[in-house]
Amino acid sequence: MNKRAGWMSVFGAVASLALIGCGSSGNKGDAGGAGGTGTAGAGGGTAGSAGGRGGGNVDAGCSVSPTVLASGQSSPTSIVSDGVNVYWTNTGTMRSVMKVPVTGGTPVAVATGLRQPGYLAIDATNAYWTDQASTFPNGTTIVSAPLDGSAAVDGGAPAVLASNNVALHQFVVAGGNIYFFNNSLLTVITTAGAAVTTLTPSSTNAVNVTADAANLYWTNNVQQVLMMPFSGTTATALTTLVAPGDFLGTTQPISVDATGVYVPANPGAGVDAVLSIPLTGGAAATVATFSSAFNGVPGIVSDGKNVYWANNFGFAVMRAPVTGGTAVTISCDVEKPEGIAQDATHVYWTTEGGSVKALSK
Repeated sequence: MNKRAGWMSVFGAVASLALIGCGSSGNKGDAGGAGGTGTAGAGGGTAGSAGGRGGGNVDAGCSVSPTVLASGQSSPTSIVSDGVNVYWTNTGTMRSVMKVPVTGGTPVAVATGLRQPGYLAIDATNAYWTDQASTFPNGTTIVSAPLDGSAAVDGGAPAVLASNNVALHQFVVAGGNIYFFNNSLLTVITTAGAAVTTLTPSSTNAVNVTADAANLYWTNNVQQVLMMPFSGTTATALTTLVAPGDFLGTTQPISVDATGVYVPANPGAGVDAVLSIPLTGGAAATVATFSSAFNGVPGIVSDGKNVYWANNFGFAVMRAPVTGGTAVTISCDVEKPEGIAQDATHVYWTTEGGSVKALSK
């Protein structure tokens, strides 16, 4: 998961530097979480490699290089895969939601003519993303369009599902509902935009939110990681991150697998870290440390075996075992990653240079 807005924020963290250079693609991991048709539209860019992922577009010095699924995109950022297609937001001059088959091909538009698309999520039929409201004070909306690209083909506008004045980063689509926070207020709407409920599960302001099959997990403005069942009303604090491992950011991502919650952290002095927190609660553990000019992790995902993250200032996509170990660079190219996603077999990411890439786990 994915691109931050205004992510020049600081996370506290831990310990020593561990980094090695371009690594192999690694062993195939456990099945990861992942949650058509159409006509090429604005921001369509260039067709990617065909004939399999993870083996094309070899970069010098790498035994296994990522496949470029699409290039020539307009500042692609947030990205997600359903195992059949990869979807992403273009945030440059051609602002759109795009898709391409996981094997590569010609990118086609899901939605075009957007204002400032941000975080992206999908279900079986629709794409959902944040965008800038068209009227003052230009807050954030959540909008949707069919995955098949019919809205872009027909020239129809995306459906506006919710609007408020808070800068949303991550939200959750699950069980026919959308869950998002406005400070401490949790709002639940249907994927058609109908109101379900609002509640305040914690008195603190929420930041980013993710979910597994049963629970919501989020970070807040007082360095806590919290959890609440979808049917619940009150949050439980899994941990409070304290120096030197405190969580100081307001826009960094959060991810969850069957055993833990994962967040990036930053102790300063050019060293970043990925932390894990048990789902049962308790102290955070260091998964890995790595070199970075300044904390900048716009996306992080876990498949239960490895954690993968985008090291933006380190110009690398990285991996480490969920149980802890050495951070390995798997992207094998010098290009800033902007968002990261996964399906059961591959990791995908967007780059500052306008590419969408894939690599076998």
